[in-house]
Amino acid sequence: MKEQLVELESWGCKVEDALERTLGDEDFLVKVMKKAVNDNSIAQLGMALKEKNCKQAFEAAHDLKGVMGNVGLTPIYTIAVRIVEPLRNDEMDGTEDLYNQLVENIKKAKGILME
Repeated sequence: MKEQLVELESWGCKVEDALERTLGDEDFLVKVMKKAVNDNSIAQLGMALKEKNCKQAFEAAHDLKGVMGNVGLTPIYTIAVRIVEPLRNDEMDGTEDLYNQLVENIKKAKGILME
């Protein structure tokens, strides 16, 4: 297995599940993971939270949750889930702190993927 994928797996990513979705193509999985950590939803979520726009924040977080879940980036997915749930109920308390954690995890994933 590619070194990047081994490192992501040891970080808690569900690499084997994601590989099933890419029919075992490790290069393709790395490519889609790189695309995922640069997804527009990340910036859209940050802007919506800053503007206190709960509806747009929910949509961006929900999109992000789906993307990260599909590509197996579980540490990012888990935080996205924690952001989506309060937003689903029009609650924004704590979501900015969670967003900051999400951004840190995205930076970590980028660091691994860009090796």
